Amino acid sequence: MGKLSTFIINGAPMSGKDTFVRQLQKEFPDQVVNFSTIDSVKELYKVAGWNGKKDAESRKVLSDMKDYLTKKFDLPFLEVQSKISETLKTASNSEKDMMLFIHVREPQEIDRLKKAHPDIVTIQVVRNCIKDLPASNHADANINDYQYDITVYNNETVKDLRNRALVLAAEHGLKKAEPKKVSIEFEVPEGMNEKEFEQMMKYASHMLVMPPSTPLDIILKNLH
Repeated sequence: MGKLSTFIINGAPMSGKDTFVRQLQKEFPDQVVNFSTIDSVKELYKVAGWNGKKDAESRKVLSDMKDYLTKKFDLPFLEVQSKISETLKTASNSEKDMMLFIHVREPQEIDRLKKAHPDIVTIQVVRNCIKDLPASNHADANINDYQYDITVYNNETVKDLRNRALVLAAEHGLKKAEPKKVSIEFEVPEGMNEKEFEQMMKYASHMLVMPPSTPLDIILKNLH
């Protein structure tokens, strides 16, 4: 039975939150789930004609729509509860551990989910070059008003961000599979002694790693 580790991930727009999770999904496609409390809001906005592109205006509309759905139906919280239960069931029926990343902007929502699920780990992704950009809505403006468990600094390359993600995964039971070592045994051909056979195998291995145009005398020289 697999174990589920659940994370709330937050950060300013373009800080690299989705990139962080995608690096893990590339490595563990069946073990990492990415979910956002704004997903359903986006779908409703698209029905109203939104083209899916994010700018200051669309971010403000999405934030306002989410506020309404939260106040009227408590939809985002209920969706998160459902997603946690669904992913927990999947992990329980699997032999592998899983990670669920939930994107939540508002500190009060993070706090509510943390109280409902004390084992949730909160992560803030910080990118210095965009941290001082003006926010278009209260959700983006208040992301720093919470004490996160982990801060991930995304100020270097995607490879560095990926390495940090893999460290987190390893800490929670997801480890990159080690390549299997293949052992091949050869029998010494009849009429050839072991020393001659060893020399032949060395020659063959050099032929595989050296360019086809390598002169024979160079190959023979490297055998000694």
